[in-house]
Amino acid sequence: NQQHQATIPYSRAEVLAPIARNSATMASNGGLRAYTHGHAKAVVNHHAKRTAEDFACRTLPFLSGCSSVLDVGCGPGSITLGFAKYLSPGGRLVGVDLSREALEMAREACHQKFQGVAPPVDISFREADLYRLPFADGEFDLVHAHQVLQHVTEPVRALREMARVSRRYVSVREVDFGSWRWAPHEAGMDRWLEVYMKVCRSNGAEPCAGLHIKRWMREAGLASSSSTVSAWTDTVNYASRERTRELGATWAERVSATKLAEQAVEFGHCSREETLEMAAAWRSWGEHEDALLYYTDVAVVADTQRPLPQHGD
Repeated sequence: NQQHQATIPYSRAEVLAPIARNSATMASNGGLRAYTHGHAKAVVNHHAKRTAEDFACRTLPFLSGCSSVLDVGCGPGSITLGFAKYLSPGGRLVGVDLSREALEMAREACHQKFQGVAPPVDISFREADLYRLPFADGEFDLVHAHQVLQHVTEPVRALREMARVSRRYVSVREVDFGSWRWAPHEAGMDRWLEVYMKVCRSNGAEPCAGLHIKRWMREAGLASSSSTVSAWTDTVNYASRERTRELGATWAERVSATKLAEQAVEFGHCSREETLEMAAAWRSWGEHEDALLYYTDVAVVADTQRPLPQHGD
């Protein structure tokens, strides 16, 4: 079986053409031209399986001593709720998102998690715009975002707003879609990655955000003489039959029956028939006994109260 990494060919004209059509949507949606993934059941259910231990592991050590945390773009709240046990007792945990549906799922998940038991911290979920967070300067000890900046049109502006409401830490984790590798080879998955990249960039977003996150942090003023930025790369893998089947089924639905599929066709990046072919490729790969997929996430934490070491120290 051949291991494969797709090459992503796209022209500047192909990517920029649909952007003008989305400008009105962006103005009314907090700087998002469109959330590429949408909030279909397949998307939100997949996100709801993420845990703090698996997908925010680099953030957890910084929670020690924190009494207040804001999770930006919290979605269905699985990572947010996972932070609760790491905070100081009696602390405050807030999740914000633009999707009312995702927030309702987060509230229900909170209810189910702590049913009959008082949460160790005060937990709330509310609708908010990342560029205009409804909180005071320095209101939280740590501000976190998982896979959020890849979807916004102004990631540096978003980071500055996160830094504004943070007393000390800003922690983010972003994927590099260019790092996705899989075996055995499926031509339809090559086409999926090509189309997905185009849709993201047509929305003014950056699917390889992980490669840019350190620069965005610096441009946001979070890497200065009065702060430090720590960065890690983490591999996410799907190797068991259960996980590859689940991932294959999830992406098959996402690429053929969600907002992603609609945008791909609307922007002219593929035909409706191709979305079905890509879905079939995902299902075929997911069921293969040798299926394996992995990619790289980049995690970065800025500590605004710890100075950078000076030369000679």
